[in-house]
Amino acid sequence: GDAIFALTEPGVVGPFASNLGPALFRMNGILAAQNTSFEDARADLSVEFAADAARRAIDDLIEDLDDRLAGGATLEDLAAETEMSLAVIDLADDTNEGIAAYPAFRTAATAVTDGDFPEIVQLEDGGVFALRLDEIVPPTPIPLEETRDAVEESWRATALANALSERAIAIKSQIEAGASLGAFGIVSVVPSIARTSTLDGRPADIARQIFTMQEGQARVIEAAGYVAVVVLDAVTPGDKTSDDAAALKAAISVQAEQGLGQDAFLLFTNALTSSAGISIDDAAIAAVHTQFQ
Repeated sequence: GDAIFALTEPGVVGPFASNLGPALFRMNGILAAQNTSFEDARADLSVEFAADAARRAIDDLIEDLDDRLAGGATLEDLAAETEMSLAVIDLADDTNEGIAAYPAFRTAATAVTDGDFPEIVQLEDGGVFALRLDEIVPPTPIPLEETRDAVEESWRATALANALSERAIAIKSQIEAGASLGAFGIVSVVPSIARTSTLDGRPADIARQIFTMQEGQARVIEAAGYVAVVVLDAVTPGDKTSDDAAALKAAISVQAEQGLGQDAFLLFTNALTSSAGISIDDAAIAAVHTQFQ
């Protein structure tokens, strides 16, 4: 510690003895000390103190609450005899308000079954709860009169999509038999696209699908709200000498070199630790790093 804190700028000191043997220590930067007066920190400290005191008070109550439940007390009894409050919640998959926003509550509520013994469970912020399953309401179809507009709209969309799909398949068959795509109406011609191109009003992955086609091939491409018959007229070889191609090659080269470097480092460290008889607990190291952050 003394040698590291004696550095006035980033650098390396050592070797010093450690649990892993002689080690070098690198200092990456110096953070200026920050001193906060008590008066400036009073408000934040008061909140932390109050929250900590509340948690300790709740912890002291947990044993008493558990004893009451074990002795046959109901949730109604707890609400009447202690500071616990009683509430009823209709829990569904999309319920995320109030206590239902706590993962601990949702986990317990999902696992509870009829007749389970209520137990005290702690929340992430120090609160506690106990729950009881009163009733499981089976899924109930919504009356048609309440959803008629949505049903009709969905039916029309499905019918239209099916009709367009059938028409597109018929057109594709006629094109493959020798017909021209232009004979079936207005045709949108795209001069050229790259693998990364996006076309306005078309599915995001349409270019990727086109690049799997053969020259002269026709294909029906469908997506949500979109049906098209696509004919690939020509395949143009990419320009390998362009600036974009050179930049892509350079990026791939850098990625490959980084991958090889990481692999070499991993193989070296594995061989070193194996030959030295060292085992490293990655989970413990990650836990320590988390505390530092």
